[in-house]
Amino acid sequence: MGCQVGVESSKLTTVMNDKKTETTKSYDTIKLGIDAHAKWYYVARQLDGATPQPVQKMELDGLMQEGKTLIRVANHPAL
Repeated sequence: MGCQVGVESSKLTTVMNDKKTETTKSYDTIKLGIDAHAKWYYVARQLDGATPQPVQKMELDGLMQEGKTLIRVANHPAL
């Protein structure tokens, strides 16, 4: 498109809502595959024998948060 003289550029804004979603589904079996490297962790998960989900790349903090989330949705009496 190039530069257009006399045309004001559009301004895009994003509104972020700080709403947390609650997961109501629980799982009997949660399997994680973790490939640990120096900075990144590559994590794949499989829930209740379903097809494994795509690999996600995350740092240690993200991996710990993912673990906490999975513990909340685990269908296990001790948790």
